Amino acid sequence: MKRFLLLSLILLTLQHVNAQTDQLKFDHFTDKEGLPDPQIQFIKQDDQGYIWIGTALGMVRYDGYKLKVCHKWSSK
Repeated sequence: MKRFLLLSLILLTLQHVNAQTDQLKFDHFTDKEGLPDPQIQFIKQDDQGYIWIGTALGMVRYDGYKLKVCHKWSSK
């Protein structure tokens, strides 16, 4: 009887547990949105939450709302 009650309690609580939401948000960037080059070399997030995007022609910082070109190399 105790096992049945314990199992029932566990099953009832597991019904309300969600590991993560089903809605994921993706932002897609091209040179039209401000990337110096459409081919990305790396993406890194710093400890302040900024996303740094490196391309062959420059470095961009993304704050979750807009892109900011921080350094742009001249094209070869």
